[in-house]
Amino acid sequence: MTFSIFVHIVYCSDQIAVRQSQVDKLYAGLKDLAQERRSKLEEVLKLYMLSHEIEDLMQWIAEREVVACSHELGQDFEHVTVSCLRMIDCSP
Repeated sequence: MTFSIFVHIVYCSDQIAVRQSQVDKLYAGLKDLAQERRSKLEEVLKLYMLSHEIEDLMQWIAEREVVACSHELGQDFEHVTVSCLRMIDCSP
């Protein structure tokens, strides 16, 4: 191997090392951005799930409120019993 070929190989390996370092830095930055995005998406998912749970709970409360606000006392024993059972279903 001649000296000029050796110098060329050393020069190329230095260029490759520099380029590899650049690629490593870019990859690390990309990983950081991806992790940040993942965290934000997970937070949005939690908020969406909480919002959905709140909507379900508000609907449940509205359904129970109709029964609880009813001024109907019942017309006979069976009707009173059914009304009582409906009130029991409203309790947590």
